[in-house]
Amino acid sequence: ACASFSGHGKERTSAFKAAVATFDELLKSEYVSPNHVTYGTMMKATARLLPLRSQLRRKWTKKLFEKSSKDGYVGDMFLSWLKEAASPKHYHELTRGRRRQNLPPEWTRNVIERRPVKK
Repeated sequence: ACASFSGHGKERTSAFKAAVATFDELLKSEYVSPNHVTYGTMMKATARLLPLRSQLRRKWTKKLFEKSSKDGYVGDMFLSWLKEAASPKHYHELTRGRRRQNLPPEWTRNVIERRPVKK
């Protein structure tokens, strides 16, 4: 819900803090853990709630990319929102200039995405 929030200024900052708190709880939980949807949603919150070109936005973009790639959860949703959250230069740095089709397998090893069925 936080990632789709449409308020302004301090409201967006509060919504982002709520998203981070929820994400941190998930990371600390012994019962559940983040998956490719969780990482994609956090990147969406970063893109939508933090000011463009802010240091905090850059910090969270990098942090989420490093964690999701380490955990093997760089999926299509995550990459779409990463492209929105990061400057083109920062996106290129993080992905090392790779496209979706040639990402290292360890970055995507835990992603299970449904593909539309062709008729």
